[in-house]
Amino acid sequence: KMIKIGDMIMRILLVEPNYKNKYPPMGLMKISTYHKGRGDEVTFYKGVMDSAEFYGKHYDRVYITSLFTFYYNQTVKTIKSYEKLISPEKIFIGGIMVSLMKEKIKEDIDDRISILTGLLTDSSILGLGDSVNIDILPLDYSILDDIVYKYPAGDNYFAYISRGCTNKCSFCAVPILEPEFCMTNNIVQQVKTIGEEFGEKKNLLLLDNNILSFSENELEQIVSDIESLGFDKKTKFYKELPLKQFMRKLHRYESDTIASKNVLEETLLYLKEKKKIKKSKIYQEKYLEIMGKIECSEDKLQVLFENENELIEILDFYHRPVGSRRAVDFNQGMDARQLTDEKMRILSRIPIEPFRLAFDSIKYKTIYSDALKIAAKYGVSSFSNYILYNCDDKPEELWERLKVNVDLAKELKVKIFSFPMKYAPINRTDRKFVGKFWNKKYLKNIYAILNVTKGIVADGESFFFKAFGRNVEEFYVILSMPKEFVTYRNYFEENGLAAEWRDKFLQLSIEEKNELLQVLSEERTTQNSRLIELLGYYSIRKETE
Repeated sequence: KMIKIGDMIMRILLVEPNYKNKYPPMGLMKISTYHKGRGDEVTFYKGVMDSAEFYGKHYDRVYITSLFTFYYNQTVKTIKSYEKLISPEKIFIGGIMVSLMKEKIKEDIDDRISILTGLLTDSSILGLGDSVNIDILPLDYSILDDIVYKYPAGDNYFAYISRGCTNKCSFCAVPILEPEFCMTNNIVQQVKTIGEEFGEKKNLLLLDNNILSFSENELEQIVSDIESLGFDKKTKFYKELPLKQFMRKLHRYESDTIASKNVLEETLLYLKEKKKIKKSKIYQEKYLEIMGKIECSEDKLQVLFENENELIEILDFYHRPVGSRRAVDFNQGMDARQLTDEKMRILSRIPIEPFRLAFDSIKYKTIYSDALKIAAKYGVSSFSNYILYNCDDKPEELWERLKVNVDLAKELKVKIFSFPMKYAPINRTDRKFVGKFWNKKYLKNIYAILNVTKGIVADGESFFFKAFGRNVEEFYVILSMPKEFVTYRNYFEENGLAAEWRDKFLQLSIEEKNELLQVLSEERTTQNSRLIELLGYYSIRKETE
């Protein structure tokens, strides 16, 4: 229980820069819980708030989060915009990028801004006279109603069971951000609190860096806790009537707030859509009568409150939720090196879907394959695995790892979706890094292949051979193709241009192919007439009808 210090109610603005991201800002959601526990008013905003709106609210503090280092420029621009709206002493910045690039960011922002690095485990650094471990507080999902942006990860329980990792991989930021591996949050309390405050969620998404670093006894307790929350292989999820969720929110929020307006708009759209369902004559007449009152009223919220019970009664009568399977997603991936038969036996009690394994290097081929076979032995049939590339690997090693998944899927009769992930150093502020065995042309074509497949490499042989080639030699040819020919493969194969390009490319010597790749990677020019002729294909575009 947090105690309000003093009588002053602070107005807090939480800010996430306006980049696209999959997950909601969990750090800000915890800071919201902390400040609301003190009795403060909290608003969440994505991007830079209009000055008139900002000054109208008289904010006392601004917290700005950060994500990946390649969002550096956008994040700094956001911070500097708020420097113009409020005294820098009242701005606090933190998050992944800020923690990794503290010294660099100091050079680009006002030196009076407070920089919070790592995990926020002691609120005393905020200077408010208390000492609270903010990192273990429940998430405040209500702030997400302050914005119209919808996070692709959906409406899940988001949680951590542990922090840190026992590995110290050179390409990973975790050893810097979370240097100690330890058990942290009480998963039972987290989930129960979220369910009671914001409604039940279907799936549990865990963001632990390496859950398999726990001992078998510790893992046994973790799995037992997860089972006790209804995430076992028998308990089904029955979705609550959405109107009940909407009304809970509308009662919680003060009218005329951003959240209230956003939720009211969602509620009215939902009710309008429900006019289409077939109802008995009495129910239909009553429903249309209430909707008519709402639509004609200037105070739609008040009319909605007045008719809340009747609307719920009508829609609840036709609400027939079908029980659906719940899923637990260890989203950061399992460490194949630490997956044993006994640990998999324990994990097999909960509905892990998809089961994620990392395959970061071809040197782990045997270890990775053995781990996947152990998981399959215990009934796992759906995998979604991370494949790091552009680090210290060679292009052919990416092809080989993808082919391992294709072969394992066929052998074990399971589904394996590969997710190639381009490596970017944690000290770079852009995504332009090129690994020592890669070049810009190869990376552009990998992006083109994955853009066509939405980032997923499915496990069928025919699909894989078409996208990546039947062997390493074909893969290198595809990586050298004009990007347009990769993106619209069928189109250029049917009109014969792909075959023309291939014939000319295969006639080149090794030295000429290397020179071509350097030209395409913008590292040099050429006077070679054969290359100049071939380069003409790289400016061809698909005709639009």
